[in-house]
Formats: sequence, C-alpha cells, structure tokens
Amino acid sequence: MSSPLGIDTTAMIQALIENAKRLGLIWTLRLATVVDGSDPTAINATYDGDTAAIDMTSMIGSLAPSERVYVLQVPPSGNFIAGSAASGGIYRARQLLTATAASVVFSGIPTNLRSLQLRWKARSDTAALIAAANMQINASGAAVYTSEDIQGNGAAVTASATIGAVQNLIGFAAAATSPAGLFGSGVVEFASWDRTSTFLTWTYSTGVMSSGAVARTGAGIFSVVGPWTSITITPGLGSWIAESDFQLEGIYS
Repeated sequence: MSSPLGIDTTAMIQALIENAKRLGLIWTLRLATVVDGSDPTAINATYDGDTAAIDMTSMIGSLAPSERVYVLQVPPSGNFIAGSAASGGIYRARQLLTATAASVVFSGIPTNLRSLQLRWKARSDTAALIAAANMQINASGAAVYTSEDIQGNGAAVTASATIGAVQNLIGFAAAATSPAGLFGSGVVEFASWDRTSTFLTWTYSTGVMSSGAVARTGAGIFSVVGPWTSITITPGLGSWIAESDFQLEGIYS
C-alpha cells in the first residue's frame, strides 16, 4: 500500500512497530506465577520463560503463592498485575481491625462463587478467658441454624447438636483475661455458594490455646435458600479488639 506521495506506508508502519519493540515502547500482556503475594505494592512473581522473580504492582490486591496472573508490561520498567489467570478467578476480601468493633460484616459477597472460605483470628475485650465467635448469614436472626459439633477441652471430648438456633457457633476467640497477645482462630468452608436453590452448608474448625485450651470442629446448615450475600461474625460477649483479622477467599464459578 502506497500513500499519494509514493511512500510504502505498510513498510513504514512495520518499521515503526519494529523500532518501538526494540526501544521497549510497546505494552505487553504476559503470564507469570506468584512467588510471594502478600504485599500488593511489591508482588514477587516470575514471568513465563524467565528464571528470576521480580517485584510487580498488583491492581487486584494480595495474591496466593503459585497463583497464575496476567501482567501488563509498561515501558520503561512497569509491571502491573491486571488479573488472575486461574480457572474461574479469585475473590478476596479482608477486614483487619484497627479499633474495637461489636461485629464484622462482609456484605456484597458475589453469588457466583463455587466455593468460599472464611479465615479468622480474633480476641474479645470481655473479662473472660475465651469468648464464642458466632456467625449469621444475610443478617438473619431467624431460628434456621443447625449444627453438629465435637469439642476437645484438655483430655475431655464431648459432642453436641444445636437445632433451630438464631446464629451458628463457629469457634472460640481469646478474651481479656487470657495472656496478652493470645488470639483464637478458625476456618469455615462453604461448599457450592452459587447453588442458591438449596440450603447453605459448611464445615468448620477452631482452636484457642488459653488456659483450659479448646479445639472444636463441626458442620452447620442455614435452612434458607439463596442467594447469600453477607456474613456477620460477632463475639458472644464484648467486642472484637484491634488486630482481629477476618478474611474471605472464594473461587468464581
């Protein structure tokens, strides 16, 4: 193709592209694997075909080790993680408290998650060794929660069932008379968060190593069909203190 001046514009455009490539002036989308994804401002990851990991800036928050990501290379030295390359993609939300809070609420949770995990580490300010951690779905206080649990306390092991409760116990946190710096923790696993024509079910495990340490595991059900869009976590007594940490991570359908 030639211009009215007789210039071969096709060759000229091709030459401009080649020069831009040589000068590093073209943005490029590449795949990479995360090595350390804890700091969104300095995600350490390795480009496919490279052997050394470099720091990149994440536009999608913190990432898990070994997670596959799309990275936009921007001249002269910018590397910006623009999305997850994992099947389905990853949903994440976190609330790390900097002050006391009567409860923690995750709202606007996507309804198209095939699985969802809640991880927490918490301490209550109530004057006791431990405090319960309770959960409600969609802020519902109706008597629609059922659970089956096994608990170890020292050498004693007990089992219990709860039917028609207004919330579900998902674990135990440390409280104000426990040693300073001690927190309880737990994990809740929701299966098929996106299957909203059925009731919501989960399993959980928890532990708190205060005096008279307690470890507990169990399963629960919220006897209401979806969609489900919020989770509320409340201490049985008192409020959550600063440094209590609540995280959600899910996989999109």
